[in-house]
Amino acid sequence: MDFSKGHIILYDGYCNLCNATIHTILKFDKHNAFQYLALQSEEAKSLLKPKFDLEKLPDSVMLFSKGEIFIKSEAIFKIIPHLGKLFKVFYFFRIFPLRARDHIYDFVAKNRYNWFGRSKGCSVILSGNLQKATKNKHVQDV
Repeated sequence: MDFSKGHIILYDGYCNLCNATIHTILKFDKHNAFQYLALQSEEAKSLLKPKFDLEKLPDSVMLFSKGEIFIKSEAIFKIIPHLGKLFKVFYFFRIFPLRARDHIYDFVAKNRYNWFGRSKGCSVILSGNLQKATKNKHVQDV
């Protein structure tokens, strides 16, 4: 994968909420603006290793775009413009300070497995979206 071009969304491949979000992005990303990597993949680790301690990754969706990494609500607001007019209504939430948005993000992230469950692997890959998702092997629980 060429990390220098385009936008790469990094997400928790075990998280059902995250996988549902990726499925939604896949559906509405009409211009194929994004590539997708589960945070558990070797490709994601090689992308993040220069900037992060891999043992202490943020509990967040991440967007790698043109050499910059965005996390939490800022990543979401960088993704939204690529999804069409329907999603622009969510830009309203940008009026709230970043700290407040990220506090809510952290609360949902902390509870996501309890509320939405945990899968054994990356359902984006399992569902046959290989034409848009990267060809990572999904991660299985041991």
